[in-house]
Amino acid sequence: MGDAYWRNQYRDALDHAEAAAVAARNGGRSVACGFTGNVDRVASLDGPMLAEWLAEQEIGGGERRIVRAGTVGELLCGIVQCVRDGCGTDLPVADPGVQDWLLARASGRSQIGGTGPQAAVTLDRLGFPTIVHLTGRSPEQIAALGAGPLMRVATEHGLTPAAGAIRPDDPVMWHVALEFAAGTAIPAATGGGTAPAGDRVIVSHDPVNAELQIDPIFAGTVATAGDSIPAVLISGFSQVVDDDALGRVLAAAAGVLRAWRAGNPGLLVHLELGAMPRPDMLPRVLDALAPFVSSVGLNEDELRDLADPDRRFAAFGWHERYAALRRIGERWPARRLGLHTRDGCLALTSADPDRERQALLAGSLVAAARVATGDFPTFDDCRTTLATAQVRPEPTARGEPTGAWRLVTVPGLRVPRAAAAVGLGDSFTGALLATLAGR
Repeated sequence: MGDAYWRNQYRDALDHAEAAAVAARNGGRSVACGFTGNVDRVASLDGPMLAEWLAEQEIGGGERRIVRAGTVGELLCGIVQCVRDGCGTDLPVADPGVQDWLLARASGRSQIGGTGPQAAVTLDRLGFPTIVHLTGRSPEQIAALGAGPLMRVATEHGLTPAAGAIRPDDPVMWHVALEFAAGTAIPAATGGGTAPAGDRVIVSHDPVNAELQIDPIFAGTVATAGDSIPAVLISGFSQVVDDDALGRVLAAAAGVLRAWRAGNPGLLVHLELGAMPRPDMLPRVLDALAPFVSSVGLNEDELRDLADPDRRFAAFGWHERYAALRRIGERWPARRLGLHTRDGCLALTSADPDRERQALLAGSLVAAARVATGDFPTFDDCRTTLATAQVRPEPTARGEPTGAWRLVTVPGLRVPRAAAAVGLGDSFTGALLATLAGR
């Protein structure tokens, strides 16, 4: 199928998404988005900056993969490893002084962080009503949220506009998001070379989200909402870096999901995975939560962490991605399993494949518009992006899905100039979920 076909498909999906937003507003239906949130400082990382840091501080960590940095040297080692691999990750630090070192040297813009809040802001900007779960409500975090009139926070006083939900004494949870481009130079002192692809490293010392507490008011609101909340996004488990804490958080989350299921069996619950500090933590999340969710979403980094944690396979084309997705779906069955990348999307679904295709296209276009604008896009931004973007080659996957699954593929979009690399999957997920839940 050629360029003209897919442009028409994208336009149809955009029209459908806009109609779904109108229907959601008129029908009083909201998408609920949880769980963790923070304030991102987004900074551009280039070769000279990395060389300057390495001249100031000796690298540490040796040959081992850095999954949690205890020193500045280990932090720099972990950053270099990600740039060399051209892959993104969340890189927690054990000592707040290490993060303070980076905050003093990485200047950039502030924006809301966390999959749930970013998905909620995306939907708010597109005109979908949302209810957002916030682990912190400091003035700085509410300001970074930039919520519009369609976003609400569940509080003891009911559903409240975000600006009215501030808790002045809450701490500010800073995360430093270092964006790097393909071709970023790696200093000769660490082996030289260049980044094979662009991505981001998110560095954080965040004791609040590391002990994630699900707000019982948010949980109760979803449990009793009925048709007024047709879909809920759960995410943020990547912030939990301690094994024992992860066990406690997953047990609590499973209890919440069980209650939601009992009260509303038709609720669409989407679990969006995130890059965990260690790849072996991802299966624990799926073991605990997959039995209670309708849909699971992941990006290519998370797919590889599940299917090839030792990075044994240099090639990871569409055939390998599809094979890995099938293996994951066979181990953790769900009604839907979706992979989103900049190149394109794959999904295994037991629901309507046409609706799935529309949702994937809507999510892909919204993510591309965020790349192009550097901000949460409007529907007009999406139309402008589609007019100027190039349709990438359609994903090709060999083999047939088993059971009730159907395979759905869509090509991604390449924009002329990238203005953002952080939060793209979060915006994709928000648009996807709203379209899947739309009527």
